[in-house]
Amino acid sequence: VPEEYVSDIVQDIFMQVWNRRAEFADAGSVKSYLFTSVKNQCLNVLRQEDVKSRYLQSLTKEDFEDHIIEEDDDDRSC
Repeated sequence: VPEEYVSDIVQDIFMQVWNRRAEFADAGSVKSYLFTSVKNQCLNVLRQEDVKSRYLQSLTKEDFEDHIIEEDDDDRSC
């Protein structure tokens, strides 16, 4: 997983644990939940990055240039 995602993933998982703290009977269930949740979230990020990478590779130069121009137009309208 790219480093820029790691702290966000861990922070999100700890927030989920904090918000659901009443549901955990003991520390063992928290530990299990943390490991499973971090693993699953990392796998989700890897899948998203793979999809994004394949999409960008499929773009032609013209598609990419058109996309950049559209983003510039959107930024100027704000």
